[in-house]
This record gives sequence, structure tokens and C-alpha cells, in this order.
Amino acid sequence: MFAFRNVLLQYVVEKTQKSIQDKYHLTLKFHRAYFSKLDEVAFENVELKDSASFEIFSVQQAKIDVSLPQMFLARIRLKTIVADSIQFFLIDKNGVLNLEKFKQKGTAKKTVLSNQDFVLTRAIKYLAMFSSTEISLNQIRIIFKDTIESEQIYVPQFELKQKQFSAYVSNKYLADTLHASGTFDIDNKWLECNVNHTSDTISAFSFLRKNYNLNIDFDTIYFRTKWKATKTDVHFDQSAELKNLQLEHWRLAPQPIVFSNLKSEISGTISSTALQIDSTSKVELQNILLDVFAYAEKQDSNFHAALKIEMPKIDANDFFSSLPDGMFSSLNGISCNGKLAYKLNFDADSKNLDALVFESEMKRENFSLNHFGAEKLTMINDDFIHDVFVNGRLVRQIFVGESNVNFTPYNAISPYLIASVLQSEDPSFMQHGGFVESAFREAIIQDIKERRFARGGSTITMQLVKNVFLSRDKNISRKVEEALLVFLIENMRLVSKERMLEVYLNIIEWGPNVYGIGEAANFYFKKKPAALNLQEGIFLAGIIPNPKYFKYQVDSSGKFKPHFERFAHILMNRMLLRNRIADADTAMFSPDVIFNGAALKYISPADFDSLQNGDLRMENALPIE
Repeated sequence: MFAFRNVLLQYVVEKTQKSIQDKYHLTLKFHRAYFSKLDEVAFENVELKDSASFEIFSVQQAKIDVSLPQMFLARIRLKTIVADSIQFFLIDKNGVLNLEKFKQKGTAKKTVLSNQDFVLTRAIKYLAMFSSTEISLNQIRIIFKDTIESEQIYVPQFELKQKQFSAYVSNKYLADTLHASGTFDIDNKWLECNVNHTSDTISAFSFLRKNYNLNIDFDTIYFRTKWKATKTDVHFDQSAELKNLQLEHWRLAPQPIVFSNLKSEISGTISSTALQIDSTSKVELQNILLDVFAYAEKQDSNFHAALKIEMPKIDANDFFSSLPDGMFSSLNGISCNGKLAYKLNFDADSKNLDALVFESEMKRENFSLNHFGAEKLTMINDDFIHDVFVNGRLVRQIFVGESNVNFTPYNAISPYLIASVLQSEDPSFMQHGGFVESAFREAIIQDIKERRFARGGSTITMQLVKNVFLSRDKNISRKVEEALLVFLIENMRLVSKERMLEVYLNIIEWGPNVYGIGEAANFYFKKKPAALNLQEGIFLAGIIPNPKYFKYQVDSSGKFKPHFERFAHILMNRMLLRNRIADADTAMFSPDVIFNGAALKYISPADFDSLQNGDLRMENALPIE
């Protein structure tokens, strides 16, 4: 064994080099590889490069203490590993990461998945080789590069000894440091780790901010995981606790979100095609306790996803005080009585989308409000100023009240317009409590089928809350805050349905710089809102989703285009079924409108010029008041 050990080492090195070249078209070089002691292998200046000679990995010096008898039996048992000056290069070239090169080359058929060990199982199997290994790695650098700049993660030292590990992780400026320590026991299949973070700013590793617009900060993270692996899946039991976790991302909220105390106890199973979080799993957010079940499976183009969340009954004040700081600014300082409970049930199978399940319910017990939060939710009962934003820029301020000549009270708006808007936007508005599960369900089904956000499930209450109380930011916190505000307004009956609809019709956009039904009736027809007929009401209701594109719904003479005429007849028939209009109204309906206002210049500029000169349609025109 002693005589042939260097020959054997050279054979192993060459075989490894050839395998990497054949599989990945990468070049592995050893400046020197030799036995420095009886059972210690030393490597100097090891480099892994791609076909363009760009470096992927390098290590200046490494020493590995191996078991020679096990080596000759084709078993690898490593006693110690010591390495210095290690570098990993992650290079992004035009959106392609160099790690893509580790996808195996060639056209050989893949082994059927069911006959392979699951990738996580294989990883655990490889880690078993280090179960009794002592490891000391020094001066590790992970370098991220793209065509403009680079970022670096620096690990001055990592040690694993008698199953205890310790490591410091920092950025290249040593201004942002993590210290991780714990136990890694591969034999008993468990991992325990404590991570402490020290930093002056919320900039934990700026490559996260640069590549994902994500900033992270926290004080401590503790987690413990136990697992049991088979060839096809891995079952795990995990517990974790995070102190002062702070997240900043524009998709989450406009400002950093702080979770002061977040805990979890999660059990589940992961395989090559599915992930399941068992129903015994729990997540605790300060005083809020959530029971969680989740399932996700994907095979080829088919998927099945399910999520169940249940919040047992909780004191209402504890619920609102436990919401993360920075997430729901309008609710800051809210005070209430009673208890709240919540349930969510979602299940979608791509093979039968029409059977999709969506159920969401917030239950209340003796619930009442003592004090509003930062936002007075009854403000819309009084006169107020509504700010109109377009692309984040304030473009108009509308006074909602009688002193605005364009403001139109509810009882001065055409019943045809009210019926058309209700049927088009929210048919059950007068009866529901702010949410319509069936509308959400249908919207989700259509969005999945069309693979885009083709349809929304917002009620008029939700649209009103979004317009009056919330910013225009499109993020997760705003949607959740919107739901909570709607729940409070509707369930506590803070605003009547008629007043909500009155405000809604007086502030929404109806055309280019046209806001409110008073401006809209004049802009299109030079009428007062009370004088709008059935087809005019249907036309105005039909353009609410895309008011700036109103001219594409009619031709130059005001006749409805075929697609809009179909919409008009469907809307009219549904209003008839709901007794919002009478048979006599449908007899007077015609699929066209007569434009006498400024809208005519967008639809038929020549007719608008004639109208201005007083020789066209003046018999139908009303003076602006």
C-alpha cells in the first residue's frame, strides 16, 4: 500500500479530471498533489476553470488525512480536512450564471426519476462521509460578479470538530458580520444552529439588495432540524425562532417590516416533485398563533397546490398589536374589544381548475372599536379632499362634498347608471360584507388559465378603501391592509352602502383627467348625471376598468362595436333578471350613444369641430352648469 500510494493518488486525480471534463466541459488543475505524510494528501494551487479559462473555484493549499485501508476498499473516509485561501466565483454574464455549466453535457437519456435517489437524499449520503471528519477552512471568499460590479462574502474561518461547528461570515468591508455556531450530527440526523447578526445598517450582504431588491437584518436566528431520508423523499421536523427580523422589499411594503418575535414548529416531507407541510405545523407571530398545512406538487406541466391556515380565537387587541411594524400604518394605535378568529382554505389542481377551492373567513365575537388607528375610517362620511395619483405623482385634488359643483349626491344620479355600475363591478354590493369569495375564486381560476392577471376579484368597498385610504403601491402589505380595513368598515357598519357608492362614483376615473360622475356625464354627453339613459349608463359602466380607452368601445358615430355590444346586452339582461330595470327599459335600449361633450374630439374630431361651430346635434346638447 505504501509503495503504490502515489500511483493510486495520480490515478484518482486523472480520473476526476477526465470525469469533470467529460460531464461539464470544465478543466480541473492541480499544481501539485502528493502524500505529505503516511496518510495525508496535500494539494497546492487547485483550480477549476471553464472553457474560456474563467475561474470558478480555487484553493491555494489543502491537506486531507485519509484512511488508506478504506481507500483501497473503494471507501472514502476523511479524518481531517485543512484548507487555506479558498475562492468561489459566481459570475453573471448577460443573465447566465456560470453555475449553469454544472448541468451535465451530452445527449444521453436521463435515468427514470423513480429509479434514482432523490437529490437531497444523495446530498445527505455524501455528507455522511464527513460524519467524523474534523474540518478547518481559512480565508474563504465567495465572489459575485456581473458586467458592472462585484460583491464578496468573506468567511475568515470555518471549523467543524467533534460535531460542533463555528463560522464567521462577513462582507468584504467587515462591516456586516454573522456568527454561526451549533451542532451537526449526521449519524443521529439532526442539525442545530444559532446565528447572530451585527450590523450598523439594514444591508445584510448587498448582493441581495442589488439582485433581488431585498434588504435583511435580524438580531438572532435559532433553528433545529431532524430528518429521516429514504431514496425518494426526506421527512423533516424543524423548529426556529427569529428575533427582530427586518425585511425591506418593494413587493412587501413601502418601508421595512419588523417581526419582533417569530417562531415556527414545522413538520413535513420533501421529494423531487412535491413538498408537504403537515397539519401539525404552527407559526407564531408574537401573540398570533397560526395552524398551517401546505402542499405543492408539480409533475411535467401539471400542478396541485393547497394551503390551509387557521388562527384560533384571539383577543382582538392582541391580534392588532402583533401585526408586524411597518406593514399596516393605517392601523397603528387601534384599540378594540372582543375576539377574532380566521380560517383560509385554498386548493387548486391544474387537472380540474373549475373545482378550485377558495374559502376565507374572519370571525368576530363581541367585537367593537374603542379607537381608530392612524386613519379615521369614518372620514368618508364627511366632506374630505381626495388625492388623485397617477404613476406615483399627485395630479389632482378633488373635494368630495356639496361645495364642489361637480359633486353629485346619491339620489341625484341616474338609476340606470347606478344599476349598470353595480351589475358590472359588484352585483351583490348592497348585500355582501365587503368580500365575495365566489368572485375571488373565479378570478383565480381565470388568472391561472390565462397565466396572467386577467381578472380581479375586488368589490366596490375594496376599490373605495384602496382609493381613499391607501397608497398606490402594489405590494403584499397593502393588499392585506386593504382586507383588514374593509372588514372593519363593513362589519362595524362605519359607512352606509349608499354613502360608499356615492363617494365611489364621485372619485373614480372615467376618462382623460375626468374624475367623478359629474365630470363624466358632462365630458361625454353634456348632461347632468340624473339625466343619463340606459345605454349611456351601460357605456359609462363598461369603461370603468380602462377609462382611457373609451374610444375603442364605439365607432365614430357612437355605435357600440361588436364586442362592446355583446357586453351591453349581457349586462342589460342580467340587470333585468335582478329587477334593476324593467322590460319597458329594454324596449327603449339601442346599442349606441350620442356624444355631445368634449369626448367627441377623441372619437370624431371633425364632428367635434362642427359641434363647436353650432351646426351638429345641438338639439341634444345641454349647457354646462
